[in-house]
Amino acid sequence: MTRCGLCLEQIAVPVCPLCLTDRVESFVERKKLSLVKLYREEVRNILDKTRYGKISCRVCRGENEKAVCAPCFAEKIYGWLGTKDKSLAKDFAAQFSQKSGPKLYA
Repeated sequence: MTRCGLCLEQIAVPVCPLCLTDRVESFVERKKLSLVKLYREEVRNILDKTRYGKISCRVCRGENEKAVCAPCFAEKIYGWLGTKDKSLAKDFAAQFSQKSGPKLYA
């Protein structure tokens, strides 16, 4: 089983960073288009700090060298959104909560 490159916990449902990024980017684009470029920069920043670990994505069936679990990715994006727009961060938390609502992956 693959481990997250941030928290080092095992990833139960492997989803590649590209699929995680696409889902959240469409949310940011719908809510506040002016943050999309900054969002992409933040994602690059997050992935640059992630340890290498091969992941086989269950969504796109692709392979990726950076393994990040959905909760870690969501936590990082939530923190970043909180510095940009607190109400958008609240919307993000409501939509991408691990306990209820839609999952982070497509």
